[in-house]
Amino acid sequence: MMSGMKSKRKFHNFSRYSAMKKNLNQLWAHLIVKELVSKGINTFSLSPGSRSTALTAAVALNPDAYSYMHYDERGAAFFALGYARATHKPAALICTSGSAVANYLPAVIEASEEHVPMLLLTADRPPELLHCGANQAIKQSGIFGNYVRTALELPCPDEEISPEYVLTTIDQAHYRCMRKPEGPVHVNCQFREPLAPHLSPDEVKAYLENSGERRHPYTQYHLPKTQFIGMEALVENLEACKGQRNLIIAGELRNSEDQEAVMALAEKLQWPLFPDVTSGLRLGNSSKVAIAYFDQLLLSLESLSSASFDNVLHLGGRFVSKRLMKNLEKHPPKQYIAVKDHPMRHDPTHLISQRIEADIALFSKNLTMKLAQAESSPYLEELQWASDKVEGLISEDAAKELGELSIAHTIISQIPEGHGLFLGNSLSIRNVDMYAPPSGSHVRVAANRGASGIDGNIAAACGFAAGLRRPVTALIGDLAFLHDLNSLAYLNKIDVPVTIVVVNNSGGGIFHFLPVADNEQIFQEYFETPHEINFKAAAELYRLNYAHPTEEDDFAGTYREFAEKGYSGIFELKTQSSDNVVKQYSIKNVCITTLNKPIASEV
Repeated sequence: MMSGMKSKRKFHNFSRYSAMKKNLNQLWAHLIVKELVSKGINTFSLSPGSRSTALTAAVALNPDAYSYMHYDERGAAFFALGYARATHKPAALICTSGSAVANYLPAVIEASEEHVPMLLLTADRPPELLHCGANQAIKQSGIFGNYVRTALELPCPDEEISPEYVLTTIDQAHYRCMRKPEGPVHVNCQFREPLAPHLSPDEVKAYLENSGERRHPYTQYHLPKTQFIGMEALVENLEACKGQRNLIIAGELRNSEDQEAVMALAEKLQWPLFPDVTSGLRLGNSSKVAIAYFDQLLLSLESLSSASFDNVLHLGGRFVSKRLMKNLEKHPPKQYIAVKDHPMRHDPTHLISQRIEADIALFSKNLTMKLAQAESSPYLEELQWASDKVEGLISEDAAKELGELSIAHTIISQIPEGHGLFLGNSLSIRNVDMYAPPSGSHVRVAANRGASGIDGNIAAACGFAAGLRRPVTALIGDLAFLHDLNSLAYLNKIDVPVTIVVVNNSGGGIFHFLPVADNEQIFQEYFETPHEINFKAAAELYRLNYAHPTEEDDFAGTYREFAEKGYSGIFELKTQSSDNVVKQYSIKNVCITTLNKPIASEV
């Protein structure tokens, strides 16, 4: 035996505890929960149900487990998704059998596409009740298809099956959640009746103590860390790009170490950095290499010297800007180097010439150390000048009246340092990405961009707040709000404030920017889907604070008061989609006109 290694004491078999044979469901469930807690998974997102009684009771009786109960499994799964975005570790989901399991699917898809860890413990009927028409019995095995990293089955508890089997199954499930690419793992747990717990807490504790009082997991997996071995050639390649039109794209970066390393690399190279709103480098970033308003600049790059980019270095996940994607498609770079920390393909433009799998922070730090310090270039200074011009235009316009652009601008200007920001899909995230000031607070940003759906936004925002342990502002649209209305219950269950800012433009505002808006015969009824709903009654239903400001100054002051006093509640801001379209095209034209003027004397 190696020095310092302790022998692993085998567990006692269940068969030695004859008095407990009738309560194997309870004992297995306690083993599962205890092992998860030992792995650091101490947060559970539960929904009520009978078949999952043993698992729920095990969570309730474990002093180191924290639980959030929600009656809607779809919302519970999105809550777990938001929690994992904040903590980088899964919250375990527990539900009963039948269609309850199917309600997890939208969040499972999002977690799979975005590489967010998620662990699903679904209770199931025993095999003799499957495929025979028994009540609340469906085929749960394989229900999530290819969207889970692996699907494991725990059979009905049996005294002939050792506890070690249960523990190693849970340890494998956790490992597959956390190994690159992270994602959801399904553990389907069959239980026979009786389902109600009969053992006292002391009896359960005695069994667990006899099974070995362990502070560490039964099987301890060690995650690999990928390193890039072609660094010398890459350094030579990048240094040969001097004097060319170079670009760094910062996609989603999930932690401060990645963000700081990417920022340091951009400063060393002195390449312009286009920071996506989910990168952590778009907001609260004063660096001169960060071109905050790059999306607006792409409207007018034909008038600058930067209509195309020779070399692109893309670090991290996907980006929001459709305009950037279209620019790259129209002007393909000579080389497009993408660096991601997983092996999955993400190349919707089919332009990537080099794909590097490496830990983002480690890769960026090593590359920064080997590169010589570059100097700024007229090309970079030109982009800086243009971005500053756009910032002045947008800030001036945002102060005039309350609208969808000014809402995004005000939130970023007023949100306190250290808070979290959750952005809904469609227009909400695009408005912040395009129009938010870079000079505001540095905040953690989350968004469900894997499948970019509007479902589960409220629940995900609440889970994000619970994981951050900090106040969160969620900016979402009215249809996303309606889609997840019952998740407002979470605002009274978590102990950190969540402010939901709902932009109510009476329907699907983003469709006004699509070609189908020109088809008056079908547009309004089938795409815009207008409604006359206001959300004050929803706030009253869930006993939440409610504000309905109608002026820009009123919104800014009330939002600031909510943030300072730690209120949870709802801001409903009424806008007109048609006004938003006019405003965006107006700003677009002003930007084009301004940036088309001679600029050499001002750079």
